[in-house]
Amino acid sequence: MILLNIYPFNKKMQDWLSSANGEYYCGFFLNKTQEWMQKWIAQQFTSSSSIKSLKKKKDVQAGLELFSTWMEHWVNTKSVQIFLSASELNIFELDNECKNILRKYLEKDVYWSENFDRDYWLDLYYNNDFLNIYEPQKDKLQHYYLTKTKFEKRDRISPENREYLQRFPPLFYVTSNNNCEFIPSIILPQGNNLHHQLIEAHRQFINNQNQKKLEQQWQDMEKTPDLFIFGNEIPKAIKNYQVKEVYCYQKYHDKIVANMDASLLNFQWVIVEDGLDKYNGIFGRKYYVYNIGLPEKLMA
Repeated sequence: MILLNIYPFNKKMQDWLSSANGEYYCGFFLNKTQEWMQKWIAQQFTSSSSIKSLKKKKDVQAGLELFSTWMEHWVNTKSVQIFLSASELNIFELDNECKNILRKYLEKDVYWSENFDRDYWLDLYYNNDFLNIYEPQKDKLQHYYLTKTKFEKRDRISPENREYLQRFPPLFYVTSNNNCEFIPSIILPQGNNLHHQLIEAHRQFINNQNQKKLEQQWQDMEKTPDLFIFGNEIPKAIKNYQVKEVYCYQKYHDKIVANMDASLLNFQWVIVEDGLDKYNGIFGRKYYVYNIGLPEKLMA
């Protein structure tokens, strides 16, 4: 049996997405009538007959039937986002803000996929922390404004335009060679999708910054080894709120986030791509070194 959850306002979607796990069909429909949707559901029901797994076919068809039943009460046109799994059908009615995001960045009014990516939808709808990246082009700077799912090619400005640069401060610059006069700079990775190239440049930039920070720890580790924790000491220290920073590979970050309460993760992550093999991919740095039961704060 599939549980039907209807949310009249999309604000609930952020809470739902933050804790959603598992496999879902997902999609959105902008300003569609009941008649249009019933035809679409009929087409999907026909297409589902080719699903090889009998259980998956049964689950998908049950979800579509439930969606069709709810559609009987559809008045005028509606805009919704839906997530369908083997156990639940979640329907979120979209407000104008969400509809404008979909039109602006995806430029489509219908989307349906069996590939559910929670982080994608959270970023698309709710991440407003845009990156400001600039590319020197002759005597101008081209401004790119982006998140992982959203991309805008904005103004082409003079490097002397201080007002604009203060309003949109550059995180870094991208260039085609190593002779860039602007710093910090990253060579733009090759590719045929500028948005994806800039996201990759940002990944490289963050990794470079984190590698530099990691290298700074080696000297401190020799001077004050008791400040650092390894292996099974790390989760214990996290639960006791003793951790200032965790240096690790991505897979260990994901493992800790998946298995610990979010309220405990009040420290800085420094995620790197190499250099931690001798520490099994992870170590932590504490705020204090404890001596005879009394903390002595070490100034970094």
